[in-house]
Amino acid sequence: MLAERDSASTCPVCSEPTVGGGRTVLWCPACDWNVDPHPPAQPTSRRARWATRASARMVDGLYDEVVRDSDSPRRRDPAGLLAVTLAVGVHLLTLAMLALGVAALLTLHPWWLGVAFAALPLAIGVLLLPRPESLPAGVRRLTEAEAPTLHELIQQVALVVGAPMPHVVGVNSEFNAFVSRIGWRQQRVLVLGLPLWDCLEGPSQSALLGHELGHEVNGDPRRGLLVGSALNALAEWYHLTRQSPTGFSGGPGGASPGTTLASFGSMASRWILAVVGLVPRWAHFWLLALTQRSSQRAEYRADLIGARVAGPAGVAQLQERVVLRESYDIGVRRAAMSGQRDVTASGRAQALSLPLDEVRRLLRVEALRPRGVFDSHPPHDLRHRLALSLAAAPPRVQVDEACSQRIASELGPYLKATSVALRNAATWQR
Repeated sequence: MLAERDSASTCPVCSEPTVGGGRTVLWCPACDWNVDPHPPAQPTSRRARWATRASARMVDGLYDEVVRDSDSPRRRDPAGLLAVTLAVGVHLLTLAMLALGVAALLTLHPWWLGVAFAALPLAIGVLLLPRPESLPAGVRRLTEAEAPTLHELIQQVALVVGAPMPHVVGVNSEFNAFVSRIGWRQQRVLVLGLPLWDCLEGPSQSALLGHELGHEVNGDPRRGLLVGSALNALAEWYHLTRQSPTGFSGGPGGASPGTTLASFGSMASRWILAVVGLVPRWAHFWLLALTQRSSQRAEYRADLIGARVAGPAGVAQLQERVVLRESYDIGVRRAAMSGQRDVTASGRAQALSLPLDEVRRLLRVEALRPRGVFDSHPPHDLRHRLALSLAAAPPRVQVDEACSQRIASELGPYLKATSVALRNAATWQR
C-alpha cells in the first residue's frame, strides 16, 4: 500500500495547510502553490497559445462526452468512418501504383524504357504494401504450462469483457502493458510489463487486464490492419522523402563546372522529394487526426470495461500506480549505482513508498500541464477522475492474496531476468 503524508505546514500564499515535504515536494492542495516545481515553458506566440487552449478544450470536451455516454452502447464515430475511407484510398493507391508499374514493364519497349518508367510506381507500391507487425523485441512468451494461474485469470477477465483469449501472452521489462496483433493471421497478443505488474495489487491487476482486453472490443480503428497499416505506410513514405532542400556553395577556390552541375542536381532532387513528400505528410496528418479522437475515446471505454471487471476502485488504483513510473525508475537507478542485484524490488519499494499526497500531486500536475490532443492516451488525471465518478460496484473478477502470490511465483524467473536487464541498462546509462 502507498504511505500516508510526510508532514504538513502552512502555505505562504493562502495560509492553508500544505502537504508533502522532506523527500517529496511540499505543495498546497488549496491553491496549487508549488504543485509543479518545474513547469514546462509557456508558449510565446499567439498562435501557439491559441493551439494550446484549443487542444485543452478538445481533450476536456471528449472527457465530458465520455462521462455523458458512459452507460450507452458504443456508437459509430463519423471521424472513424472517414478514417476507414481514407485508409481504403491509401490501399487503392498501392494497388494502382503496382498495376501502373507492371503495365509499364509489359507494354513499353525497349525493355530498359519500361524498367525506367516502372521503377518509381513499383517502389511506391512496394513501400505502401501492408506489413503486419511481428512480436516486439524484448517480449518473452509465457505459455500456459509456465503460468497456469495467470492464464486462468486472463481467461476469467476475457469472459467478463466478452473478448477472445489472446493467442500469445508475453512479458517484458517495460513499465507498461499493451495488446497487439501480429502476423498475417492477426494473432492477438497481450504483453504485461513486469515492472508495472509488480507494483499492482489484486484489484488493480484485474483492472489492468480488463483495460487491455477491453481494447479487443472497444472499436479503436488504429488497432485494425486496415487503418494501422495505412498509417505505417504513409509514415514510412513521408520519412523516405523527408529531405532538407538546401542550396550549394563552392569552395574557397570556386566550384568546378562538374561540381556545380552535381550541386544543382542534388538541390533539384531534394526539392522534388520535398514536394512529393507533401502527399504522404498531409495524408498521414489527416488520417492521424481523424483517428485520434476515436483512439482516445477507446482508451476511456477500455477504462470503463476495466471498471466492469475490477470495480471503479480498481481502475482508480491502477491510474494511481501508473503515474509512479518516474519514481520506479529512480529506485532502479539508485539500486544499480549502489551495486544491488535485485533492482526491481528497489524500484517497487521506491514507488510504493510515495505518500498518497504525492500521488495526488502527480495527478494534479497532469491536470495543469498542456493537454495533448494528439497524444495516444488521455491524461491520467481525467482517467482517474472518470473512475472516481462511477457508481461503486463490486468487482466481477476477484484476485485474492493467494492468487496474486501464485502469479508472483510463476513470474519470479522472468522478474529476475527483468531485474538483470534494468540493472544493465541503468549501468550503461551511467
